[in-house]
Formats: sequence, C-alpha cells, structure tokens
Amino acid sequence: RWAYFLALALLVGGTGFRLLVVPGPLPRATERRFFVVTGVGAVAVLEVGIAAFLLRAEDALQLPFGRLLYGDLSPIVGGTRFGQAFIAMTLGFALVAALLDLAWLTDRVWPLWPAFVLALGFASGLSLSGHSAADAGSSWLSELADWAHLAAASLWVGGLIQLAFVVWPLEPGLRRRAFL
Repeated sequence: RWAYFLALALLVGGTGFRLLVVPGPLPRATERRFFVVTGVGAVAVLEVGIAAFLLRAEDALQLPFGRLLYGDLSPIVGGTRFGQAFIAMTLGFALVAALLDLAWLTDRVWPLWPAFVLALGFASGLSLSGHSAADAGSSWLSELADWAHLAAASLWVGGLIQLAFVVWPLEPGLRRRAFL
C-alpha cells in the first residue's frame, strides 16, 4: 500500500509541482530529470497497482499465489467495487502515462494538464473502493474527505521529492522560488 502511495506522490505530486510551482520553461537537464522522476511514478502506479490487486485477490479468494495466477478473477474484477475501481484506475493511469510520454517526446507542457487532472481523478478509485466507502456509516462525504487527503498528501510529498531531486541539485537559481 505504501509503495502505491509513493508512486502516486511521484506521479501526481511531480506533475502538480511542474505545473503549479515551476510553470515556466526549464533547462533541458532539469526538464529531463523531472520526466524521469515522474515517469518512474507513472510506471510504478501501474506495476504496483497490479501487484496490489493480485495480493488482495489472493486474500479474498483464499488461494495460494501459484493457483491464483491461473484462477478465475472475474468475480472480483466485475463483481466488486474494488475490482471495478482497479480496472478503471489501471486504464486511466495508462492514459496518464501516455500523456506524460507525449509531453516528454514533444517538449510541450500542455499534455501535463490533462495528465494531472486525470491522475487526480483516478486516484479517487482508492477512496471509492477502500475503507472510506465500505465501512458502516460511510458516505460520499467520507469518500470525498479520503480522496482530498490522498490528493493533498500526494501533491505535498511528490512536490518535496521534485524539489529535493530535481530543483535542488540542478537549478540553484530556482531553489528559492520553488521552495517558497
């Protein structure tokens, strides 16, 4: 779970940092490192998400991991909130990764905006399928609060990572503005 949260922070927070904190043009080396750090987050969200789904499915179906890989997961994928959220999030984050790649390959910032908005939106899948949605007494307000907390934490932690690994070592002139 924490690996998934870190991956979300790298993706959502990194993209938000680039768009909201350092929106102007950046030197090529700084821009490249931004895309590497954020790209690691995009790949990790997909890979860690798949691993987390398999581990939760293994627990729900009470199967040994070897049998799970060849088992029928359709009852979980189509019949539960978690399974439906997993499918939507995986496809959504694949689209976010494609937009991130498009921005990197074309040296344009505009694809980062839809990537950022979609990443924030698809992060809500954790809130819509997790404890805030399934516990007794939960409501759409608890789901919204959980998503707002997840989004804020992702933006904060991902922004700090970008500040520490992208701006601080490569852009001494940008440190003060980015930190403030």
